[in-house]
Amino acid sequence: MEVKVGRQTYYARLSNYPVKLFNRDSDIEYYFCAKCGTVIKQVVLNPERFNDYEQ
Repeated sequence: MEVKVGRQTYYARLSNYPVKLFNRDSDIEYYFCAKCGTVIKQVVLNPERFNDYEQ
């Protein structure tokens, strides 16, 4: 298995829910198999942006 890393950015960012006026969001990084495309792991790059957020 050949593992690669990619990022999902812009409109496909992880956001708080429900979305508020001052939305907090973060890019998501993906670890995936370069041969078959299976996503192995997803990582929120800035989880601290959600620490004081209450649903």
